[in-house]
Amino acid sequence: MFVADHHPLEQLHDLVLAIPQKRLWRRVQTVVLAKQGWTAQDIADALGCSLKAVKNWVAQYNRGGIQALHEQPRSGRPLRLDPQEYPRLKQRLDAPPRPEDCVCTFRGRDVQRILEQEFGVLMSLQAVYDLLARFGYSSLLPRPQHEDANPEVQEFFKEIVVEQIDAIAGQHPDRELRVFFEDEARFGTQGTITRVWAPKGSRPRAVRQNGREWLYVLMAVCLGAYPVTFPCNSRYLNGTGFLERSGFKSLSIR
Repeated sequence: MFVADHHPLEQLHDLVLAIPQKRLWRRVQTVVLAKQGWTAQDIADALGCSLKAVKNWVAQYNRGGIQALHEQPRSGRPLRLDPQEYPRLKQRLDAPPRPEDCVCTFRGRDVQRILEQEFGVLMSLQAVYDLLARFGYSSLLPRPQHEDANPEVQEFFKEIVVEQIDAIAGQHPDRELRVFFEDEARFGTQGTITRVWAPKGSRPRAVRQNGREWLYVLMAVCLGAYPVTFPCNSRYLNGTGFLERSGFKSLSIR
């Protein structure tokens, strides 16, 4: 077969070694073997392709070099949902569910229903998941948030807590200042949080229902001093009978 002299054989060898895409590698390798004197049938047998494909790839290389062997843009299947409707759909998903949705959070089938009723587009459930993935959405588990939480007060606390610690340390320069970080664990029942569709990398918030019976165990940690301090003991927890009702035999705290 005739092969145009666009590249020296050594340069074609280097190109073959640097190509990660299998489809493009096979086309360039076809040109290399043809340049080495292989017949079209031998190349087809060695690379596992048809004789017609070998001849077409060599002809493409002769006309336009390596660039002609790259994948060309294809029209593909038309999109079911017009891309101009993407912003409106994103706005619908980012907003809280409406009363007529009869749900507290959107699932895949809810998005499927919205597409059919509000956009006139019928999609399979897998197509809905693919569309959400194109939007950059993922199924995330929201961080729990108490229904009485006040974000403004939390931000104000973050601003003043460091100043307060510095002020206390300045008032007692001859004393060691120890800062304890407190946390709590709850034994009992609590509500669960459903996954929601939200942009990847985001941390959506959701109110968790806390209308159950529970018992808190408080813990405080001071770095560099005492490792762990428990304000309550296991004797009280075991003596109340709460653990037995909750399915625990006993609790030991050291």
